[in-house]
Amino acid sequence: MNATQAMQKFANVVLNEAIGSLVQMGMQYVKNAIVAKTTSAATTATQTAEAIALVAAYKSAVMLASIASYGSAATTGATVYGTALGIMSVQCPLLERVKTAVQ
Repeated sequence: MNATQAMQKFANVVLNEAIGSLVQMGMQYVKNAIVAKTTSAATTATQTAEAIALVAAYKSAVMLASIASYGSAATTGATVYGTALGIMSVQCPLLERVKTAVQ
């Protein structure tokens, strides 16, 4: 084996290692993307279930508070909610679009 053949062999090894590393990096990227998507879906499902449970837990207490205050608790809550939405819409223009879509 002469020097030229040795350099060609060395260059071939370096090239193969570089290609192998890029393929490995691509595969890791795909794996990470799949894990992230799965985790995100699971988190969303868990949070939705928790929100539904909280609504069910607080519904009767909210109704009783509204009845006990002759409706003023509901009026105050609606006013505070509307004020908060107004403040947030100034800080977040996207919220204005969401409010419009909900109405």
